[in-house]
Amino acid sequence: MSCRVHGLVGRPDELRRSPDGRIVPVEVKSSRGPPPGRPPYFSHILQLYAYCQIVEGEQGVTPPYGLLIYNDKTPRRVM
Repeated sequence: MSCRVHGLVGRPDELRRSPDGRIVPVEVKSSRGPPPGRPPYFSHILQLYAYCQIVEGEQGVTPPYGLLIYNDKTPRRVM
């Protein structure tokens, strides 16, 4: 997948549909996430943001959010 506008190339681990039908990129990390109550790691947020840009370039629709899933299996929504 790629976004010509931003010169990005990449592939999220998974694509899901949001309740309103838009595509949501999912990035699965094998590492532990930050402690409860703390935001996801900044580098992971940037990676997910890049995937949102790529999905928008491919689909023509902005994803409503992205999901990060650390090894605790709890999805963390990133907007």
